Amino acid sequence: MSVPHRRLQRAFFLAIVSLPALCGGRLHADALYTLTNLGQIQLPGTYSLNDSGEVVGNLANGSPFLYQSSGPAAGTFTNLSAAVGANTNLTGINDSGQIIGNQVVGYVPPREGAGGFVGNLTQAILYSGGQVTKIPMFPGDHYNSAVGINETGLIIGSSGGTASSNAGGNGYIYQNGRITNLGNNGPTAVSNSGLVTGGSGFLYQNGHTLTGLPSAAGPTPYAINNSGEVVGSFWAPNGHGYDSLHAFLYQNGHMNDLGALAGNASGVALGINSVGQVVGDYVSSSGPYGSLNRAFLYQNGALTDLNTVIPATSGWFLTGGVAINDRGQILATGVGPDGSWAGKQDVFLLTPIIAPSPVPEPGTLAFFGLIALGLGLRRVRQLRGSVGSEL
Repeated sequence: MSVPHRRLQRAFFLAIVSLPALCGGRLHADALYTLTNLGQIQLPGTYSLNDSGEVVGNLANGSPFLYQSSGPAAGTFTNLSAAVGANTNLTGINDSGQIIGNQVVGYVPPREGAGGFVGNLTQAILYSGGQVTKIPMFPGDHYNSAVGINETGLIIGSSGGTASSNAGGNGYIYQNGRITNLGNNGPTAVSNSGLVTGGSGFLYQNGHTLTGLPSAAGPTPYAINNSGEVVGSFWAPNGHGYDSLHAFLYQNGHMNDLGALAGNASGVALGINSVGQVVGDYVSSSGPYGSLNRAFLYQNGALTDLNTVIPATSGWFLTGGVAINDRGQILATGVGPDGSWAGKQDVFLLTPIIAPSPVPEPGTLAFFGLIALGLGLRRVRQLRGSVGSEL
């Protein structure tokens, strides 16, 4: 074949193969997930997932762990007991691998008539570069806790209490050795841009208190992204004469009731990523073991039961979505095949088999497809002209 004819063939081939690329690469909005069991977890517990697919938390025996899902150490568990202390509950990790947690340094004695375990007295810590740094408390306080860390190393938490109580306290922001008092606002989440939320839906950034979430609904925020979108739970009418807790997405100044998408079910949203995908759980009475929470994914206005997008033969039932990163990986909890879930659950990492990407509308697909084909055919005509001149 001559060079000009090979050029014609290549131009037409490029026109054809450009179609799926310009159409977004795939046509299906729903992604299937692989399911990685990270083991039985400590309850109650806090777990964190970063955008590199690293997970921190505590196993059922209390051991703090780091799990890596990608890179040279993919599939590796690291027991961090020796590094941060065996009695440390890990609560967060950022993309730089900085980890926060709370070392148990004492116990709240039982109140008269209460009996049993009441709570822990803790010291918040930062584990970075192989070193543990204690986060300072406010003067006169006897405990503190860390609940979130962003990509710049900004840490949020609470400080307060007495030698025998972990009640009360003020929220704080800690970064580069400096601690800022947030007053009685208890922070629960921080974005990479430094936007802090918590309490009854307050918003705070760069030393300024911003207009918060609508307070009438009694919102409890649990996560926030860089766009200022907040998720959590709030009190919503359930149609039976009283209110129940529903999952919400606060977006563009509006509270979206995600529970309404699940048949007015009570629930909570716990995680959101930068593209607005939300995970959480809602109560269902149709689970395989009776009434159980179901893990959900919310995206593009639709709520999906995560149990419908994992391998059907896994034997596991996902009860809650805990976090979601920008890769679309989801941290979730679930119960075993035997159904003996009370008091013990496992934690799972769900990884999309197909990486998430926006799904263009059919009209958009056709439009860009015609453009691609037209450009390819134009190039073919140009090359035909050059072939004729060469002949």
